[in-house]
Amino acid sequence: MHRWSPFSVLFGLNLFLGLTAVGGGLALLAGWIKVPLSSLAGSPFSDYSVPAILLAAVVGGPSLLAALAARLRITRIAVPLSALAGGAIIIFEITEWSIIGFAWLQAAYIGIGVAIIAAATRIHVTNVFAHMSRTAPPRATR
Repeated sequence: MHRWSPFSVLFGLNLFLGLTAVGGGLALLAGWIKVPLSSLAGSPFSDYSVPAILLAAVVGGPSLLAALAARLRITRIAVPLSALAGGAIIIFEITEWSIIGFAWLQAAYIGIGVAIIAAATRIHVTNVFAHMSRTAPPRATR
């Protein structure tokens, strides 16, 4: 049986999020995804340019960098970038939900964000405990 390492999970989730966020942002900018402008009524946006750029740059960019860092097992970069990307997609989707209404895809991406944060937290906590056990003073013996 194959066991997935936390870094493999973090890599896969970040890669998926990064590719779909950059792809979705570019597709919105290029007009390949047709969303009615009426959905933005009452929002601060007149078109989808700013949300598309935010999706690609603020969500997709950090996700792809976190995926690379996770693949290379560079914990000091992978963990905080993953937490940033996971939090960014959660905030992005909740904001989108409040502006254009609920869609199942928003819930799915919120779940992906939570999973990324959970995987990053697991790696961080494991490293903290490993560091504590290496630096703890020896126990007194009788």
